[in-house]
Amino acid sequence: MSRNETSRGHASGLSSPAGPARFSAFFRDRWRAARVPVSVGLCMVFSVLILLGGALNLGPSISAAQGHGTHGYYTARRFTCFDGYRSHYCEWKGDFASKPGGPARRTDVEFKGHLPANIHEGEAVPAVDTGAPSEVFEPGNRYSWLFALALTVFGGLFVLATAGLIVMRFKWGSWPFPVNR
Repeated sequence: MSRNETSRGHASGLSSPAGPARFSAFFRDRWRAARVPVSVGLCMVFSVLILLGGALNLGPSISAAQGHGTHGYYTARRFTCFDGYRSHYCEWKGDFASKPGGPARRTDVEFKGHLPANIHEGEAVPAVDTGAPSEVFEPGNRYSWLFALALTVFGGLFVLATAGLIVMRFKWGSWPFPVNR
């Protein structure tokens, strides 16, 4: 019997895979062990990002609906479109200033609300700046906060569901609770 055949033999007499098959089996077994923790971790990161995205925009959009913030004008600067898988999204990026044609207080912001259909580059419309990270709002827009509220609620429910999955999936004493009783 050759050395190679002897090294591959098990106590049960079955031979183990060699070469690339052995390498593949090694990583397949490791992935099976890590698949659930990695998936749950990615779900938790994704759900926290959704929650933060909604929560960060909720306050400024409610302030805009109530008429609070700095009133000024939004000047449309460039129209950009994004093509993705089964989607086509276009938006105006522009500047926010206290008066039309005045110096820009904020640049490269998006207008949340309804712009006139025939708006052209350089045209100004009334807007409210409430401190949102990259947006200014249409004055009197009472419904801009609903999307931020829905995103916050969905993100919160997703965080709770993922945390519940962690608690239900793993028994005490195993991952992520490595405590022996």
